[in-house]
Amino acid sequence: MGAVRTITRNVFSNFAGYFVGMVVGFLLTPYVLHQLGSEKWGLWTTIVAFTGSYGLLDLGIRSAVGHYVTRYWAQQDLEGVNRTFATSLVITGAIAILLVFVTMTLAFLSPLFLEVTGLETNDLRVVILIMGIGVALNFPLAVFGSAAYARQRFDIASAMGIFERLASAAGYIWVLEEGWGLLGVACITSIVPTIANLLRMWIAFQLLPGLRLTTKLVKLISVKELFNFGTFNAFSNAADLLVIYSDTVVIVLVLNGIAVAHYNIGAYAITQSMSLINAMAWTLTPYATKLDTQGDYAGLRRLWITGTRVIVLVGSLLAGGMVLLGQDFLNLWVKPENQNLVQAGGEYTSGAVIMAILAGTVFVRAAMSCGKQILFGVQEVKFLAKNSFGTALFNIVLSATLIWFLGIVGVAIASVCAFALMQLWFQPLFLARRIEESVWTFLRPVLWIPVVVIGPMAAMRWILDDSLVIDGWGDFVLEGFAVAIPGLLCGMVFGLSSIEKDKLRAQFRRFLGGRDPFASNGL
Repeated sequence: MGAVRTITRNVFSNFAGYFVGMVVGFLLTPYVLHQLGSEKWGLWTTIVAFTGSYGLLDLGIRSAVGHYVTRYWAQQDLEGVNRTFATSLVITGAIAILLVFVTMTLAFLSPLFLEVTGLETNDLRVVILIMGIGVALNFPLAVFGSAAYARQRFDIASAMGIFERLASAAGYIWVLEEGWGLLGVACITSIVPTIANLLRMWIAFQLLPGLRLTTKLVKLISVKELFNFGTFNAFSNAADLLVIYSDTVVIVLVLNGIAVAHYNIGAYAITQSMSLINAMAWTLTPYATKLDTQGDYAGLRRLWITGTRVIVLVGSLLAGGMVLLGQDFLNLWVKPENQNLVQAGGEYTSGAVIMAILAGTVFVRAAMSCGKQILFGVQEVKFLAKNSFGTALFNIVLSATLIWFLGIVGVAIASVCAFALMQLWFQPLFLARRIEESVWTFLRPVLWIPVVVIGPMAAMRWILDDSLVIDGWGDFVLEGFAVAIPGLLCGMVFGLSSIEKDKLRAQFRRFLGGRDPFASNGL
């Protein structure tokens, strides 16, 4: 299968997984909340958050497994693949044993700091034990998901993710209807992921013929590889989390919780949009690893330019929608009693203004996401960790300064400036040197695309301003399509190169039954 078809399949597969997860969460949360009651639901989410923090002990090992399995498979080095899997299972298995002891200690001490009406002490301990041990058990099993990543079969990975989400949702409904309460929810939270990861293990042996696991394959060289790559990746992820949560911390320390509510109402759509962009970009990483393994710098340059243009086009549509339609979205989404959060005026800036400012971070994330995945693929995780921490620190310092003069608007502006400087300037400069490309070859099309996308969107929004009244979600969807289509068409016509447009047309011809012209060609 050609590179374009593979990447297209992977992107749409990731979109499907993201969409199903979003819908399931949106529909299931109020049901579980109603069945458990606010106190028990709060306890469950607290335990989920705490046991989820166990992932910090991963130290980036699982991402490192995906990278090296991809690299060794591309080199047809089956011994390297087996060595990486065997070594990672020993490491994650040892961490899992540690987590079991942590969970047992936490369960024993839990009555000292957790008290829930209607839940016996022993039941509380059992719930914590079930969920904590379930997470620990899945620590080594989750490594097998790297096989689908290495073979660029994100369709399989997404299908497994969809199965896990739907099975969990069905399980939650069943145990709650049967009256098993929090104990039943805890069992489903542990059992379903375990079944899914056992299936991933079986799939790994199908996708990687010749895969075998034995302690004889555990090697010190693989330990060094996994920790060297994984540790810097973990630092980079930690810095990304710091960027996400630092705004809230600064606002609550300087202002108050009400100001945080105004800010986070506007920031909600930003988080979701970045998840969509990541779903696109992440599929490029194993392909970049393969190209680097083959020493194909020309392929990496094509991937950087083409991948960035396509993702920026999508990011421009999302950013334009937030600027032009953000107020309408928030008016429908937020309940009437909280409308003060989304309307202009008052002590704090409205959520819609915050969304419009933070839309700039969506564009920046779109512009740098392809390059970031390529840097992962070529093993430049040390630079990514430094750059991410630089972004986080710059954001904190600038936010803490501007909030005294501009309030939460200053925090939003600080986020955009931090991303633009560290991610949209320093990262392309570094990558351009790494793959021997001119940074201006990258920047010219990137800076041009939002103009040709958002301009027509703004014109259509102005035309519709008096003719379309938004009274419900149906009206909003209609408005969204009407505004987005001119931007999409102009972006495709004026934002993509002639070669990229030819490939797009060829994909449509193939979809309609024609011959696939990319069967033997790269990007």
